[in-house]
Amino acid sequence: MDGTSTNSAEPILCDCGDPECPGRVPYVWPFKLNAEAIDDTVQSLVGYFSVRTDSSSWDGERTDLHDLFSVILGLLLRAREIASVFLISELNGFSGIDSEIYARIVALRQEGLLAQLNGRAYFEMLSTQSRAAHDMVLDVFGIPAAGPLDWRDGEASYQSQPSWVGSVRRRLRLKTIEGWEFNYRKALGSRVFTSVKRGVTVVELGQDRVRTLRKWLHEFQPASAVGPTRTSFRSALLMNAIPNNRLKEAKALLAMVEPTSDEPLIIPFDSHFVLIGRSAFTVLTADCGTEAFHSEKLATEIRRDAEAEVFLQDVDVNWADQLDDRRFEELIGELLLRERGVQRVRQVGATREADDGRDFIVEWAQSPADLVSAGIADGTAPFLEQRDVIVQVKIRANGVGRSHLPGLRDTIEHYRCTGLLVIAYPNVTTSLTDHLTALRRGGKFWVDWWNRAEIDQRLRRFPDTAARFPDLLTLSRP
Repeated sequence: MDGTSTNSAEPILCDCGDPECPGRVPYVWPFKLNAEAIDDTVQSLVGYFSVRTDSSSWDGERTDLHDLFSVILGLLLRAREIASVFLISELNGFSGIDSEIYARIVALRQEGLLAQLNGRAYFEMLSTQSRAAHDMVLDVFGIPAAGPLDWRDGEASYQSQPSWVGSVRRRLRLKTIEGWEFNYRKALGSRVFTSVKRGVTVVELGQDRVRTLRKWLHEFQPASAVGPTRTSFRSALLMNAIPNNRLKEAKALLAMVEPTSDEPLIIPFDSHFVLIGRSAFTVLTADCGTEAFHSEKLATEIRRDAEAEVFLQDVDVNWADQLDDRRFEELIGELLLRERGVQRVRQVGATREADDGRDFIVEWAQSPADLVSAGIADGTAPFLEQRDVIVQVKIRANGVGRSHLPGLRDTIEHYRCTGLLVIAYPNVTTSLTDHLTALRRGGKFWVDWWNRAEIDQRLRRFPDTAARFPDLLTLSRP
């Protein structure tokens, strides 16, 4: 559903006239709230944001605005535990310039406070965040994100480049104009360097604006720990892990703008992370979601005692020593039905029967596979695709390896499915992880996997489901 103009100051998500419609909630431009219907039921609506400014209000090429405002929205959602987002850049297919961001999609990859909401309550929460993002921009910059009253105040300058732009370009090996954008907006007091090619944004705002920005993010106080390959963050409902090499790069770029910067505030999303200094901040792309977090958790088990504060859960999931295959599959089937976007779960064959490796086929709405792998869209593809996903459930005492699931690509293609989910108890071995990662990076299929950590996370979120399987597990507080 697209937003439509009304007589009120704010557009609404749906103008059907039904007061009970969950889409009949307002949003504030340019923090546009969108919904896609997976089928013809209200419960199937899935929300996401898009950020695109208006040329009648803002002058010049507007990559800097779409970059800056989408990052601010992502910061707000993560700091408030609403969601950890995945930013998708829509490139300008008309200009043919690969460095120009035509719009930004803000997908809600990890749901925090949103996870227990449905229907109208779900969209009201998102509506509130659209208004909050507007208020945040207005407080930080003194001008609404929709643009100044006089379009001439929104003028962009490409010439007023501070000295740090050259330093950043040299570090990123960007010798020519292709591959990067720079804009100075006098009305915002912002100097924004964006390179979609390198996955880097550098923003200089000045100390007063950054100080105000930090005040809006004061709720973000996660536990954190530096591991062998990533720095991990855990707040009440969300978890992320940033690659240490990318974090080092972000700090080096920030130092080019403010050489004597204090220790920056670090806020991760699923697809990016942000370092906020005294007068500037940097944004870099990286895989920072739950898979990265759990991978780092496994890598640091030998330091469990020192890092217990980061990885400690409020509730322990205690599994039985022996798990009945049939009951375990029933548990997984119920957890799949709780996943947002799942419409139907069909079991294929009986447990322990020859089933070509297929335990379930799930009708599931997911982001297109190429968006997941690249994070870039051309603006023509739908945000969600209805797909058939093969789900394979395996229990192996020493972990599920590639040899336990032969011919994955052939199986997907033979049954004309477009996705694969492997559920491995207690874990996925390195050989299978590498194979699944290669399938995902190919961009042809949607590919994911759960090990015990992901299953435990869902059981904590849905204790009513856990309670129906006392023969498999119990929940307890440490």
